[in-house]
Formats: sequence, C-alpha cells, structure tokens
Amino acid sequence: MARANPPGRGSRPVIAVPARNQRKASYILKHPITREQARRLEALLEHQENHVTEADRRLIHSPGVVSPHSPNDNTYDVQLELGERGLFRVPAASFADRHYDLSATSRLLNECAAWQFAQELGSTYAQIVQPAVWRKFVIGGKPTDGTFSLNPPGGPFFTDAPVSGPADAAALFDTLVGHRARTSWNAHLDPSTQRLTLINNGHAFANLGDDFEPGYFTKRRYDAGRRALTKQELATVQQLVSGDGLERIKKLLSRDRALALEARVLATLTYKVILRPDWPVPTPDLLDKGTGVQTAVQPYNPRRPADWPAVARPRRPEPPPHTKPPNSPRL
Repeated sequence: MARANPPGRGSRPVIAVPARNQRKASYILKHPITREQARRLEALLEHQENHVTEADRRLIHSPGVVSPHSPNDNTYDVQLELGERGLFRVPAASFADRHYDLSATSRLLNECAAWQFAQELGSTYAQIVQPAVWRKFVIGGKPTDGTFSLNPPGGPFFTDAPVSGPADAAALFDTLVGHRARTSWNAHLDPSTQRLTLINNGHAFANLGDDFEPGYFTKRRYDAGRRALTKQELATVQQLVSGDGLERIKKLLSRDRALALEARVLATLTYKVILRPDWPVPTPDLLDKGTGVQTAVQPYNPRRPADWPAVARPRRPEPPPHTKPPNSPRL
C-alpha cells in the first residue's frame, strides 16, 4: 500500500509493505521504510529463525532490563536475564549515515548482516565481530524494534602491539565486507586475554565505486608486508563461495550491495591478497569463481610499491582547454 511522500523526504517513494505474519509486520507497518528495506527485514527475521546458533537464539529471545544509555539518544543499556549486557539501538538518523548514503534502518540491518557474515566465515571471524541481532524490547510500555549487540570486552584498540592473528583476520573481514569506517576507535581489545572485537559494523557493505580510505587493520597488514592470503584464509573464502553461505548473506542486503559483496569476495579469491579500496573490483560476471580473471580485468601487480600512498580517488574530468575569445575587430 503506497503512501504519499511526507514533506522533506524527496521524490523517493516511502511505503509500508504488509508482511506474511504479524511478527514481521509489526515493524514494517509502524515505520515508513522502502520496499527494499522491508524485504531485507523479512529476510533477516527468517534467517534468524532458521540459520542461527543457540547463542543467537538466547540473544533474540531472552528478556532483559532496559535503561536509557544517555539523554536524547536512541540507544539503551540492556541487561539480559542471564547477566549479559549490551546496547539496544532503534533507528535514528545520524550525520555518518548521510555521509555514507545510508538510512538509519539500513545501518542497523547492515550491523546484523555483518554478524551473520562473520559466522558464515567460521569461528575465527565470529570471535572477533560483535554479535548483533534484530529483536524487540519494551520501552515506555511499548514493544520497540531495533538491534541488540553485546558489549565488547576491553577498550578501544590504541596499541600497535603484535596481535597478528586476530588483526590479520580483521583485515580480511573488512576487505570482504567493504567496511568504510574502520578505525582504532571501533575495534576493542581486552588486554588480559588479547581478544579483539570489531564493533559498529553498520557502515560495512560498500557499493562498487564507493570512495573510502583503507581500514585500520587493512593498512596495518599492508605495512607489515602480509598482503597475501594464507592457505587457511584462501580455504575460508573458497568455502564461502562453494557453499550456500554467500547466497544466504546476499539476501540480507540490498541488491546493489549484494552484488558488490560478491564482487569483492570473488576478486579476493582470484587475486589472493588483501584488496585495497582503490583497486579495481570487477563485477561478478567478469570473474570465473576464483579460477581466473578475464583479460578485461587488471591483474594483481606484485611490483606495486610497498609503501602506503594516499588512496587514489577517481580523477575529475579535465577542464576544456581555455580558448581566447576572437579578437575584436579593429575600428
């Protein structure tokens, strides 16, 4: 059922799409979201019902005590029945969302999709990515939808100490999902256990052609000379492609971002290195599922300088040559 655009929303239609059952429809009918976002939400709820672990089911269904996280904020502190603590976020637009061309709902859906993608990669990556699920909590007497994520141990990653295993895994994860805002602020390290946790993954899943800086762990791995994937990493990416994991995650994304995710996965498998954001990532139809790259795609050049120059941005078109106006006729 189409609805007229409210003032200030531009020309893109804002619709409310009825879902198959009341549980799915509750959020869709209360919030003006696009048809694509409604499809993603239904796919995520179905995925959480059929393809998640028991630990995830506990995060989705365990009751909890909710309290405001900070004044004038759409984030809430939650303590679950079993004692686990986390943050509950409801959709609220931010400056970063506008910068990355995302809506608040899309960012929260990306957060959940990034956690599911980490689990598809395997336990090594599930251990370093912050768990995030879509669920309800009662706030102000009303059931409210949003994402719930567990609090990470430790604090921001401000050290260059050698945490090569988790840090290298973080570089591969950020490469595959196309994370556009990875800094040391949104990665936590527990000094006692050396456990690394990647948080704030809502700005993952960049589109093809998006312009962004290399992430903290990607740059760190390049600086250490570990660009090439290990045999285990290659096997992990190959398993993602040969199995059903990649197709399941693509259903949780918008169609253009699903295409970009598949392109990055196949390009990483073909080049066998950690890709930089400014490398040409071809569309999946130009790649042969890891067996080779067509000649139209620029191959990996091992002689590329090992230093880390500024990321190359698309060049602006050259201005037309300046032509002098014809001389005015002499009187």
